[in-house]
Amino acid sequence: MRFAFLIALTMMFTTLQAQTGLTEITKTDITKLASFDGRKISFFGLHAGMTKQEAMDLLRAQPKLVWEYDDFNTRSKDPKSTDEMRIYVNMIDDTNGEKKLELAYIVWSPGTLQMTSMVIYNDAARFMQGDTKKLFTLAALKPGNSFTGFLKSSPVKKAGIATTYTYETEHFAFIHYSPSGEEGKVYVKFLN
Repeated sequence: MRFAFLIALTMMFTTLQAQTGLTEITKTDITKLASFDGRKISFFGLHAGMTKQEAMDLLRAQPKLVWEYDDFNTRSKDPKSTDEMRIYVNMIDDTNGEKKLELAYIVWSPGTLQMTSMVIYNDAARFMQGDTKKLFTLAALKPGNSFTGFLKSSPVKKAGIATTYTYETEHFAFIHYSPSGEEGKVYVKFLN
């Protein structure tokens, strides 16, 4: 069943990619791209810059994806509103049928209908190709590693609850979340 679902998703994303010029991160090793722009990357069809309605329609069309509003930060659930909206995107793990895989967090900032950012969580790494999987490891934050050369600019580091390393010209960021002094997790973020 999972195989058939993945084949159907692949066909849908191939069509989407051809129509929009997007690169689907679950099909392409983005670390090998000669020219990288986070605005041109999609994840299960979702991408920075898409409208709320487009994202909601896409999520509803994918029965394996389970999504919910971040009620604390969402100011309106109306896809035509320019109020802030945030959505968690999850998937039920086929191996046990219960545990939710935390895949992504998508954001529309106040004043826009276009998705302003998409954070992809560690659980999503299992769907990535090649060295893209390594972007979700602490090694990605170390200068001189062999797989972040596709990012041409220098990162701007900002510490807070999580430390972000933003590559502004590439519309990309790493987020290192390390609560209570733990080793922590690395997420990737695509920006519009």
